[in-house]
Amino acid sequence: MPTTLQSVVLLAALGASPSVLQAQGPTIVYGTRVRVTTTTQPTTRIGLYRGNTPADITLQIDTASYRIPRETITRLEQSLGKKPNVTAGILGALLGAGVGGALGCLANKDDYGVYCGGQDDTKVIVGAVLGGLAGGAAGALLFKREGWRKIPVTR
Repeated sequence: MPTTLQSVVLLAALGASPSVLQAQGPTIVYGTRVRVTTTTQPTTRIGLYRGNTPADITLQIDTASYRIPRETITRLEQSLGKKPNVTAGILGALLGAGVGGALGCLANKDDYGVYCGGQDDTKVIVGAVLGGLAGGAAGALLFKREGWRKIPVTR
């Protein structure tokens, strides 16, 4: 049977632990990049979150601030940041391997000048591997995709 002191410590620990109530939902930090979809034109706006009131949400786009009424908001999303694009990385790797292999072929002529007819195909393989690595990295990093997390909107 627990002692009174153990019960007090347990209750204090439970009371001190942070919890988020379902009705509160996640909070958006000032300056966070958000995407707001509304029923009015333009339907989607992307900007920086600048605060809210019970009636509206303030969004900064470039240098202008917009107050968007909550009743017009159909979707509110918070940016998770930009991440490398896997699809563009794969396409870049394939394209880079082809170009690198072709350049390796150009450098792999035999004694008679025959295109890609050398006795050793090491230059072709090295060119394809280096081209694939460079193309994959360039495709994944140059064409990053932004991830979004849906935020519940209270009306």
